[in-house]
Amino acid sequence: MRYIDLDLVRIPNDWQQKADTALESVANQTKTVDQCNLVWSSLKEILSNISSKKCWYCESREDRSDKDVDHYRPKSVYPWLAFDWHNYRFACTFCNRKRSNANTESGTGGKGNDFPLADGCSRATCTEELLQETPLLLDPCSPHDVGLFYFLETGHPCPKYNDHPMRKLRAETSIHLYNLNHPELVERRVALANKLRGWIISANKLFDQCDCGNSAIDEAFDKLVDNIHNAISKEAEDSTFARIIVREYQGILWVEEVLNRA
Repeated sequence: MRYIDLDLVRIPNDWQQKADTALESVANQTKTVDQCNLVWSSLKEILSNISSKKCWYCESREDRSDKDVDHYRPKSVYPWLAFDWHNYRFACTFCNRKRSNANTESGTGGKGNDFPLADGCSRATCTEELLQETPLLLDPCSPHDVGLFYFLETGHPCPKYNDHPMRKLRAETSIHLYNLNHPELVERRVALANKLRGWIISANKLFDQCDCGNSAIDEAFDKLVDNIHNAISKEAEDSTFARIIVREYQGILWVEEVLNRA
């Protein structure tokens, strides 16, 4: 999960009027919320472009599923937010919809209509009450939230702050409900880690031989560095995990420079 800046979203000029009309239709009971799904689905491409077509929760692009416009706060629970684009998140089906994971201890993953709150929180009934909630699901549009979990070398996500009960609970809840520990994702992260370590080790062997008049060595080193840089760029799949792996080698000066540039 990487931070998504909603200020980068550019909504079409005529969209808000369509959203207001849909909201009025739902309020008048002439249509249901789901009958107005074209309102949010029309923004799918715009939202996907903000993240280079990656799911905002798991950083997957094409291989996990078709993509949805998820309502961070579910429209079934917060119907007045169904047509508020600030509540939309670009998500893959594995993160957004309930799925049974036979190969994981956690069983069923996927967000569905779940939106758990911290104990003692009252659920908001209008926009003005939202700040009173403490959601247990991390929000990719919150710069604070995206830093509350990280990844082990095994490719499994885990809480970053085990000594802080609420931060730990929010991370654990999100890892489960966003399906971030799905076996396919874990396997993909492990494969990426192996590639990155191989590129770094190979490049480091060449580094001392660079700039000595051998263009083949210089080009081979540059190619490996390009691979590493591309893997940790915000446009790449699993780039948050990739940065964690590369940081293992940040004591190497040229690796630190790659991290600073990406």
